[in-house]
Amino acid sequence: MKFSAALVDIKLEFVSRFQDFRASGNVLKTFASPFTVDIDTVPGYLQLEVLEIKANSELMDIFNARNNTLIEFYSKFVTQEKYPLLRKNALRISSLFGSTYICEQLFSQMKITKSKIRTRLSDGHLENSLRIATTKLQPNIVKLVDAMQCQPSH
Repeated sequence: MKFSAALVDIKLEFVSRFQDFRASGNVLKTFASPFTVDIDTVPGYLQLEVLEIKANSELMDIFNARNNTLIEFYSKFVTQEKYPLLRKNALRISSLFGSTYICEQLFSQMKITKSKIRTRLSDGHLENSLRIATTKLQPNIVKLVDAMQCQPSH
């Protein structure tokens, strides 16, 4: 009995957490495959732009070449001027997944950092450590060293 109640709770939790994905399934399909999606399933506010992008053979070739990720395709080739709603939709959808990944990465890194240096950890130190650990920037050490001025002796 105890396990069946727990399973029912888990099922309800999954249903509630993923109902947004069911409701926005057609929007996700439009994002993932704008050239093959059935126009009747596309939300009304996106239909005109989807028809226009389907008619653009150059964009279709770029998309089908699969040399770019979906995010790169929408950011490099789907212009704000010509496809503002499709681009806005793509940014919204890609931010859902990106922010989830970044959040998970941040918490994992925080756990590692806190376990290594717990006794010396201040809020500022933790924030700086997490920023360095989760950034994708690569510093140019040689340029930074060359830019430093030597301190003369007194």
